[in-house]
Amino acid sequence: MKTKKRCSSSLLAVLLLLPFGVMAAHAQTYTESILYNFPLSPAGYYPHPGSLVTDSAGNLYGTADGGGSCNNNQSSCGIIFKVSTGGVFSTLYNFEGGLDGFGPCCLVMNGAGNLYGTTEGGGDGWGTVFKFATKTNTFSTLHEFGKLTTDGRNPSGPLTLTAGGNLYGATQEGGTSDDGILFEVTPTGAEFVFYNFGLGGPVFEGLTDVLRDPEGNLYATVGFCCLIEVTAGVKTTLATPGSDDGPDFLDGTLVRDTNGNFYGGFEDGTANDGLWEVNGTNHAVSYYNSFGGYLTGPLKFWGGNLYGTVKPGGAHGDGYVYEFVPGTGVRTDLYDFGAYSTDGVNPFSGIVMDSAGNLYGTTDVGGTYGYGTIFKLTKN
Repeated sequence: MKTKKRCSSSLLAVLLLLPFGVMAAHAQTYTESILYNFPLSPAGYYPHPGSLVTDSAGNLYGTADGGGSCNNNQSSCGIIFKVSTGGVFSTLYNFEGGLDGFGPCCLVMNGAGNLYGTTEGGGDGWGTVFKFATKTNTFSTLHEFGKLTTDGRNPSGPLTLTAGGNLYGATQEGGTSDDGILFEVTPTGAEFVFYNFGLGGPVFEGLTDVLRDPEGNLYATVGFCCLIEVTAGVKTTLATPGSDDGPDFLDGTLVRDTNGNFYGGFEDGTANDGLWEVNGTNHAVSYYNSFGGYLTGPLKFWGGNLYGTVKPGGAHGDGYVYEFVPGTGVRTDLYDFGAYSTDGVNPFSGIVMDSAGNLYGTTDVGGTYGYGTIFKLTKN
């Protein structure tokens, strides 16, 4: 297992510590309903890898780490699931742990209803990129990592899907320095390596997001360290936390607004995460804290505001869903988990929003059986 490394490069951004503005603490502006309680078996459990996605009809899709029909030595291989608008749960695919992989994560969906994601292991032994066609219930493996010595291994983090159907992501290991890669996988399964980490620069570790702009530039947060841009295989560090003893940029939280500004989470080692902003023009860094817990799952923009989840924290200590207004530092806590004994605990995978403004997400544990929930938040 790799040890955590901090970036020791010189300061490339102006650091601005900004306090919160007026915060509506624990304003219960949404009412929760539980759509599904995950049991231990046979349907899968622990629905934490990656966030939910929704189709045009309002059905929800996601992955669970536990469950599945394993044909290897894994105790569980994971599933792909669907929850209808009426709350009916169905298992779409049981991972077997062979060529199809195990440990599914991070679904994205195209306009045709096809789901794409990664598995942490399986395939040729080092993980896969897969496709699941919801209209035909057909599963296929697009790419198996590690077949070449210079390929990446063990993909980690959300995928970015372009209008042309290309997928972008990162691996934890592999590549020319065995420190991970940024990759592209085409709709036909061809893979291209965009960048090899560790070549005299920061080493990728842990979960990360890879964003792509219309010009083809890639952006990622790297190794609890930096925000980078990769253009034609050349890396540029846009911003760093500023010092070895400063806050660390969290992987798995990178988003960008329509003005080109970047946002993500940071940790300061005190279980008191916050948000950072990197200005899209001069790359100055601003910090907004504190959230009273760990930021979990991807961040999402709706209506110019950021939405996300925190665990534990909140009024009951079991996590909460929040809305954050960039530029003002105003955070509103929309729902606090743990209000009753069978409520979900520890939201883990961020949230999605439907056309009516309802919010959906999962909790890592809790619920009737203790193995997690799928919840809906309806605005009061």
